[in-house]
Amino acid sequence: MIVRKERRILRFRNEEFEILSHTYQCVDTGYQFEDDVFAQLNYDQVINQYKEKYPNAEP
Repeated sequence: MIVRKERRILRFRNEEFEILSHTYQCVDTGYQFEDDVFAQLNYDQVINQYKEKYPNAEP
């Protein structure tokens, strides 16, 4: 298994945010997936960008 990092656009509250997505990739099958840690890391990137854009809003 290898760790892949790639730029992705995620939608949150009808807006697009670019993050550095972290996933695992199976060497044999090419299947990509994320565990709980990577899912939280990817989600936190979106939330942080949203909070930066709207400092008084709650996500």
